[in-house]
Amino acid sequence: MSAVFSASAKDVNVIPYPQQVECSGKYCGFGRIKRISYQSQLFSEADFLSEELAKRGLKVFLKKGSKASDRSVVLSLDKSLPAEGYVLKVSENAVMVSGGSAAGVLYGIQTIVQQVDAGGLMCGCIVDSPRYPWRGLMLDE
Repeated sequence: MSAVFSASAKDVNVIPYPQQVECSGKYCGFGRIKRISYQSQLFSEADFLSEELAKRGLKVFLKKGSKASDRSVVLSLDKSLPAEGYVLKVSENAVMVSGGSAAGVLYGIQTIVQQVDAGGLMCGCIVDSPRYPWRGLMLDE
């Protein structure tokens, strides 16, 4: 099932909103994705993504290695990125997530899951990293 819709960066439903979003105006035929390729140190993240996709009715298999190919999600580390940063590149037939660390890859995966839940994964590129070195939540009574 490959649908093509008009899309723009403002249509990306991700919380928190990424620092940089570029969309081509098309959606990935995510139902056609058949495998998750990953570097060996990213097995936990690949397994997590596989489980999240299974909950949504998408069956994929895991394959060790980070070789890009059609109909796959590729998870890899890129030490040139900030430690918790990631780059998510989506085409009509493949998805690549590169992170500065396993945490960065996990944040990229969370972006994929949020977009799939919001109606589809838009083709293009998302670049993000935490704006601050700490995480927090303030509740005001």
